[in-house]
Amino acid sequence: MLNRYFIIEKSNPNYNTIINCIVGEEETQRESLDGLSVVVKLPLNDVENHTCLNGLTEYTHSEIKVEMRKPEWTNEII
Repeated sequence: MLNRYFIIEKSNPNYNTIINCIVGEEETQRESLDGLSVVVKLPLNDVENHTCLNGLTEYTHSEIKVEMRKPEWTNEII
């Protein structure tokens, strides 16, 4: 099983549930430059279907790397 990645907007009504119950520490998550979104990574062994993630796009490692290269996440010129 590979890691599962999600981009969560802080305005999401389930944000606190996701951070507190699934992720653990908000400070360990990658935040967008504008501070409005975070990327969360679920551990390899987390295969539970978390209902608070329903409707959110799930990314693979390769896919999230592409997302992290977008201007919302980095100010580096690639």
